Amino acid sequence: MQQMKRDYLLSAARGGAFAAMFFSIGVLPAQADTVVSFQQGVNGYSGALERRINSVDGSAIGAGGSGTNLSVDGYQPNTVAPPGTSNYSPDQPVLMRFDNMFGSGAGQIPAGAFILDATLQLSSHNNSTADSGGPFGIAGLLQPFTSSTLYQDFDTSGGTDQTAIGGNRGPWFENGRSIRPLAGFGKVGIAASASFDAATTYTARITPLVRAWQGGFTNNGFAVQTGFTGTTNAWTIRTSTYATVASRPMLSVSYTTDPVTSTTFRQGDNGYSGTTMALVQHDPTSGDVTTDAGPRGEEFLDHGTNPATTADSAATIKFDHLFQSNGGSIPDYAIIRKAYVVITSADEAFSANTRSPGPWEIDQLKNSWTTSTPYSTFGSNGPGSDPADIQRDIENGMITDSQVLFDVTSSIVDFQNGVANNGWAIRGITTDGWGINMLGSDPSTIPYLTVDYSLPEPASLGVLSLAGIALLRRRSRR
Repeated sequence: MQQMKRDYLLSAARGGAFAAMFFSIGVLPAQADTVVSFQQGVNGYSGALERRINSVDGSAIGAGGSGTNLSVDGYQPNTVAPPGTSNYSPDQPVLMRFDNMFGSGAGQIPAGAFILDATLQLSSHNNSTADSGGPFGIAGLLQPFTSSTLYQDFDTSGGTDQTAIGGNRGPWFENGRSIRPLAGFGKVGIAASASFDAATTYTARITPLVRAWQGGFTNNGFAVQTGFTGTTNAWTIRTSTYATVASRPMLSVSYTTDPVTSTTFRQGDNGYSGTTMALVQHDPTSGDVTTDAGPRGEEFLDHGTNPATTADSAATIKFDHLFQSNGGSIPDYAIIRKAYVVITSADEAFSANTRSPGPWEIDQLKNSWTTSTPYSTFGSNGPGSDPADIQRDIENGMITDSQVLFDVTSSIVDFQNGVANNGWAIRGITTDGWGINMLGSDPSTIPYLTVDYSLPEPASLGVLSLAGIALLRRRSRR
């Protein structure tokens, strides 16, 4: 196995004091990650299934028949009083499943593998109404579906939706028929056009869902949905029976067979208390206010296009005590594989406008801050606008109650290598506000950080230990 150079921090006790030394040493790295993709018709894969369901008529349309493209639409209640024309929109999710993902065969994910990342790619169709302002989320199903499943099969009462009124919620998190949705897709365009976005294909991160399947949770597939309240502008996507293979849905998974430890830093869990969070608000008329997010529940983040004339609000968040040298649980010499900051969108009870198509970004902050640092101190456009701040990830598709995973792997590696841990700013690139759960929300919905890491092979640790002892002996002879 090829060797690589890494810097490690060794701490040793001598004479009641700690000596910290950086040194460079040859260390055997973790094995290379493996990436597999599942797409109907590619490398013999044939395990994909889609099914559209509708809260009013059942919509008996699914891939395998005439369903080469299907439309995802969202529920909206009627808000027009008679005799006005109803603006009601029925809920219309698309169900998807990729079977035969796990096993010992070629192209499958082996038992015991650790899922590092997983993404779902969907392609827009090219009919005139295929585009949508979004957002769309992805929720793992708690019961199976077939090519004949109807919307009411997911309803606890077994009844059908009532036109212009609503009723049941089908495969929805709050109806107990799916797990909490993941943020998915924002504004989407028509294939081969510049409507909304010029791209034809769109990608969403679904890592927690594939990890759950790998861990033994039944793979019933998932629903692509808009949530409640959802968009009334449907998105038409191409299915696994579409003629052009490259336009069919594709699930890509990155995994490793190395031993991996996954640790979570969530305020209040297992005695962890290292999270600091602030709501940083700017108002050109009434002035700026920054408040400690510790006692705050659900709040709106928003983006103003011009700080001189429009209001703006962002969040800053930091997780201290990550590595063992500063009181954390991650060994200082660990090999960081993946890290996410997880934010949960507010629920429908907070606001019907909780959802946001995005995009929203997370920026690694160069300078330190407190829960009272004003907006302008961060930069001319608030947190994340200092030229030294580093954009780490952009996510889209924040539907109600959804989880959003921001990839901050590079930040954690920075912190491990001695860069000051000043945490991150979460701010909008869109003017469509986003309701999120702060530290004062229900413990199951507050922000948290997950870090996945491997350890160097035992032989490498032996070399590391001997080198450290030799260094200490040389220091003691001086």
